[in-house]
Amino acid sequence: MLRLLAIFLTMGMALAGLAIYELTISIAPSNAVLQFFRMTGGIVLGAALATTVLLSIKVDRMALAFAAIAALAFALHIKIFGMILGILYLWIVAAVWKQAKLRRASMTSSISARQEARITTQKPQRSVGLRFLILGPVVVIGSIAIGVMVYFANQTRQVVRHQADSAKMLRVAIALQNYDMMMKRLPPAYWTNENGRRTVSWRVVIPSLLDQELKEFDKTIPWDEGRNALLSLGSLDCFKTCDSRTEDSNFTNIVAVVDENTLIHSSNTHRLADFNSRKRSNSDIGMLIMYPESKIPWAAPKDVSIHVAAYIIKNSENPLGTIVALGDGSVISIKRHADEQEIKRLFDVTDPKPIDWSKLRW
Repeated sequence: MLRLLAIFLTMGMALAGLAIYELTISIAPSNAVLQFFRMTGGIVLGAALATTVLLSIKVDRMALAFAAIAALAFALHIKIFGMILGILYLWIVAAVWKQAKLRRASMTSSISARQEARITTQKPQRSVGLRFLILGPVVVIGSIAIGVMVYFANQTRQVVRHQADSAKMLRVAIALQNYDMMMKRLPPAYWTNENGRRTVSWRVVIPSLLDQELKEFDKTIPWDEGRNALLSLGSLDCFKTCDSRTEDSNFTNIVAVVDENTLIHSSNTHRLADFNSRKRSNSDIGMLIMYPESKIPWAAPKDVSIHVAAYIIKNSENPLGTIVALGDGSVISIKRHADEQEIKRLFDVTDPKPIDWSKLRW
């Protein structure tokens, strides 16, 4: 009886964990507190399911394996696997209930006097059920503690990766400043040939400034033709995030914001010194953004417009924000759901009004 009570208690824990998990998934949590509840709900659900197995099947190895798989599945938000675990859970409860009814019926109909004497001399089963009843909450509480440690470990790794990405962005921004000092202007967003066709991106001049061995591109032919095609096939780490899912590809995660009124322009190239006398200095003008989902080859003459940059920043999935390089070579992080109009103003060099940083940063 106590074992059945423990099973139904763990079923309540499983339902509570599932409710917390599904609620936080449906409202798309955007802060650390809701993310913590999402992970905790999933792990509580996994632990409750594992405890049910431990109560129902006297096979310790199977129970421990099930606990590990369940906790991992819900920590990684694998909802399909969670549904399978839920079905398995209900099946186990039904099987245990049916087995208990059959056992009671057989005991009342065919028990003998010798069996009665044996039962009276055996150790009472109540202590076993009580042990399992205590074990359920202990497993759940331990799982929550593990979930808290995993959560803060993930937060720490995320901060470290964000700092490493900021360092990469800083190197590229400084390389652009060095180009400006040498050439007395910033590089154009792309070069064109005599037919007006875009050939290569501004990024092809950066590797040499970062002491990376790369032969010089031919700016008169497109990036994906001739010798340029061979040079652009390589993957450059200086343009990728630390957790890039396409490490072996030639995609770039650092893109310029290119429009009619931006620092890096298609034709009217600017010089950084020209903005020191304006109301908005270079420290108030955005130049580059970190775009983790980019599918742009690093040598291709493609970047993003002001409107696209505002959308990327506003809808970023990174809780630490989007990394942005400014005209003075510094690097900042703009928070998620920042004011869209203020983001657009940040990259517009013709807007003389000072930036309201309270709408962009924490």
